[in-house]
Amino acid sequence: MSVELRPFTDADLEAVAEISTSWNRHFGIPIVDTVELFDEEFVEPVVHRETDIRLAIVEGQPVGYVYTYHLASDTHDQRCYVFARVLPEFLSRGVGSELSAWGLGHAKEILRAGANFGRRLIRTDAPTVDVDAQTIFADLGMVPARWFAEMRAPLNDIPVPMTVDDYRLVSWNSVDSEELRRVKNDAFADHWGSTPDDELRWSHLTAGVAVRRDLSLAAVDESGAVVGFLLSNRFPDDDVEVGGNVERVGWIDKVATLRNWRKRGVASVLIASAADLYRSEGLTHAGLYVDSDNPTGAVSVYERLGFRVTRQSVTFELVFD
Repeated sequence: MSVELRPFTDADLEAVAEISTSWNRHFGIPIVDTVELFDEEFVEPVVHRETDIRLAIVEGQPVGYVYTYHLASDTHDQRCYVFARVLPEFLSRGVGSELSAWGLGHAKEILRAGANFGRRLIRTDAPTVDVDAQTIFADLGMVPARWFAEMRAPLNDIPVPMTVDDYRLVSWNSVDSEELRRVKNDAFADHWGSTPDDELRWSHLTAGVAVRRDLSLAAVDESGAVVGFLLSNRFPDDDVEVGGNVERVGWIDKVATLRNWRKRGVASVLIASAADLYRSEGLTHAGLYVDSDNPTGAVSVYERLGFRVTRQSVTFELVFD
């Protein structure tokens, strides 16, 4: 089988979305990746469409893709992610190996040409059930570095918000966006793999097609200063029927608490209060992704709130000079 890797054009967005959604379905992941989501994802400076994406072509048809996602920093390690997906019928036929090898080589070129601060890291991930992908990454010299979990909870299982005295919750839009960005960068400074968001990356994070600011909250102290926040996303295309009922999920994209406010219930109150907003929207579940080794003990916080692990993934890493 002959495989051609060719550059991406905007006309390929639909093919990329279909490949990704088919791959998700093959591994039991109820996620529909749309043209709109990829159009947001492929944005400079993290992804240059002309140079950072390749399509795998077999007999004139796109059967897979790969792209690099570069997170530059003047203060932290330099990170470049490689994401590749292949149509299920072309798995285990060498397409994924070719795509991943190209992505790894291109990521090295990007990092060599970028800032010289910190380490140069290439990362990629795979569901724990995708053994073939993990073999490809290992053959390319990458090693498992971190495990992540998707967790979900029926909204009826999440307890009602507690009453607190030293802070209060306000709507997302009532708080200055720049202050929220500073809180995010401070709160995530000790999290594995985190890079501070500049104004451009923050705008991408908080203004996407899936972002629901009306279902998002901030926690402020007595002076009105932000001490934490919760940012929500909603993906209606991902709603699935289970046992005759449709699961409509509100996704907690980010929960941040300033380090000197941890262990005071801020995250728990934010999540319980967001669950109330989700219920008022007619949703049935809350979902989130979490680093299993998070130093804040996030997994145990979520478990106490009724969340349970639904699937897991592993991040592979290559450190090079």
